[in-house]
Amino acid sequence: MVFEITNEKSDNSTSNIQRYRYCYNSSLPLCKPSFLKICEINDYLLGTLQNHLHTEGLSKRIHGNIGRIPITDNRVFLNSEVTFPLKQFLVQYSCIHGLPSPLRHRNDSNTFIYLPTDRTYTSVYKEYKDYFYIEHDELSQIISYYTF
Repeated sequence: MVFEITNEKSDNSTSNIQRYRYCYNSSLPLCKPSFLKICEINDYLLGTLQNHLHTEGLSKRIHGNIGRIPITDNRVFLNSEVTFPLKQFLVQYSCIHGLPSPLRHRNDSNTFIYLPTDRTYTSVYKEYKDYFYIEHDELSQIISYYTF
């Protein structure tokens, strides 16, 4: 897949107008939507590639986040003391209330367990909180709804 650039001077300004011709194997001309479909890219990515080609020439594109250290302070790290009771609850809950999937996938011999339609994630979390406070004391650390 290639595209050719033709630079033309505009009549009323000093800037160049770039026109692109899109081709398949540099012989079969294509329209822009067909070129985007064949390359499996969108118009925005094609524009950024063309802009980079115009400003930097044929050079490697480097992502803007290279060299920046990710901020891990806002991420939540859960220990096993918090996650193990949750896993036990979900396994028991799925055995009691879960509905197995009627279909099996070819690569997986296990069935998927679905929630009944009358229950939501919020209602399951409320049941988990009740279960947790019965099993543990009030001072124990519980997982939040958003992490749940």
